[in-house]
Amino acid sequence: MKEIILTSNALNSYGFRVLTEGLDISQYLKNPVILWMHNRSDHDNLPIGRMENIHLEADKLIGSPKFDLADPFAAEIARKYESGFISMASIGFAIQETSKEKELMLDGQVLPTVTKSKLIEVSLVDIGANDDALALSFNNSDTFNLTPNTIFHLAGVINNNNIIKNNFKMSKIAQQLHLDDNATEQQIIDNIAQLQSKAEKADALQESCNKLNKQLADYQQLAEQQRIDNIKKLVTAAVADGRILQSDTELFINIGDKNGIEALERTLALFKPAVKLNSLIQPPQSTTLTWDEADRTNQLLTIRRQNPELYNHLYKQKFGVLPSPS
Repeated sequence: MKEIILTSNALNSYGFRVLTEGLDISQYLKNPVILWMHNRSDHDNLPIGRMENIHLEADKLIGSPKFDLADPFAAEIARKYESGFISMASIGFAIQETSKEKELMLDGQVLPTVTKSKLIEVSLVDIGANDDALALSFNNSDTFNLTPNTIFHLAGVINNNNIIKNNFKMSKIAQQLHLDDNATEQQIIDNIAQLQSKAEKADALQESCNKLNKQLADYQQLAEQQRIDNIKKLVTAAVADGRILQSDTELFINIGDKNGIEALERTLALFKPAVKLNSLIQPPQSTTLTWDEADRTNQLLTIRRQNPELYNHLYKQKFGVLPSPS
């Protein structure tokens, strides 16, 4: 398999360069994977091979790709590579140290030189160092591509380290922000600030929406529980007054749940309360009337005819025995 240059000290299309002598490849040699276009975001983007015979020639890091020919996609990349249809590589790395010393800056270089870095992966690419292919990192754990979000981070790091200089032409950043290639530093910073402000407002709006959705869900849950409780109260009352049987409780709860409380009320109204047996039995009439008082007011005959029980009660109270049947 023919060799390929992985990286060199040359200025890249983003306006900075990575010194090969400061590139730590020790960890990569333990797992020298080859990716396609720096892509490993899902299970379909598996390594297509490994890099072998990695070595330095002057300032160039060179290696020989060995493709996983059992993988149809990797085999197709291998065919295109051997046929000369693909011939570029690109490295993914973590930046550890940078320098803006003049002796390390080349003509046309607008960003600092990466003096120390760590090799993370090597990719075969269709066009080297394009905006969505060159993986960068500004610490040992975060890696990302040069997309608009990356530009936000890049500009922040540059500004924090006082690397932006007057009259620097940050054309690549301006392009990502859809500005003119000759946009000034302040225009770029202002545009980034506007985008960040919009993003923060969007985040705040999303948080408010999430809170409202949570409150709505809580209210709906409370309303549903109240609805079920009202249905159960109606059914419980119907059982208590004997309109329906205890064994039919679940049946009528389901009727209310399915058809609504009004339909349940109309249904239960069709049933009449049960008549209790003890309501048919008249309790003895209590009275303070005595035999002598009834006799004095000429009520005895009337009481005897209309209320024999009271008459017998008064008679026994007066004479100690019940009257003889007449």
